[in-house]
Amino acid sequence: MASNQLHSSLSPRGVTRRIKEVLAQLVGAERYAMYLVNAEGEQLIPIASEGVPGNQLLPVRIAGTRIGDVLRKGSASVADSDPSQGTFADPPAVIPLSVDDRVVGTIAIFSTLAQKNKFDQVDFELFKLLGQHAAQALVAASLFAQAEQKLPGLEAFLDLSV
Repeated sequence: MASNQLHSSLSPRGVTRRIKEVLAQLVGAERYAMYLVNAEGEQLIPIASEGVPGNQLLPVRIAGTRIGDVLRKGSASVADSDPSQGTFADPPAVIPLSVDDRVVGTIAIFSTLAQKNKFDQVDFELFKLLGQHAAQALVAASLFAQAEQKLPGLEAFLDLSV
């Protein structure tokens, strides 16, 4: 259901809104940010957040940071500690965002709601889903917006069975 929601919008703003809904309503995230890697591949640039003051929503270096390590390694980092007590310096969960086999960004969950004192198996499945689908939905919506919301012609789909 959540992956259908991510792909149901064809605007980058709509996809971002749906990602935020999944994080808030299904994961119980209270403070989080979504980052995409810059063209030089040196920084993660925040593109959306919730509960993060503007002065703390800054680009993150890839080298030497936990959020950057998740981008480089391509695997999630989830702490065993109480996620409601997380901090900006040490987020309890960082999820890589991938398009095919290319990691293009991350989601850092800085803290959860007070009643969410641990991540469980459902959360790990949602993290995997977000990692696999969020970036793809964002890319598709961005391409659709760049094409002025025109669908490709039939010729784009011919010979796909080869």
